[in-house]
Amino acid sequence: MNSNYERYGALGFPLFKNNYQPIPVKGKVPIVKEWPTRPITAEAVKGWSEAYQNWHSPNIVDTFHNAI
Repeated sequence: MNSNYERYGALGFPLFKNNYQPIPVKGKVPIVKEWPTRPITAEAVKGWSEAYQNWHSPNIVDTFHNAI
């Protein structure tokens, strides 16, 4: 793994506390397959932070903006 990346375990919950919705990814592929339908809760993010603490940085789910 590239040491230039922050790890999900270090960033997941702090991002969530600041109103972001982080999901763990490997490259650009979400690890949590049910992420489109599963609510991203504090409990889920804490669990992912423990389970995927060494994975690369999280992706942020953006449900507030539309893309063109």
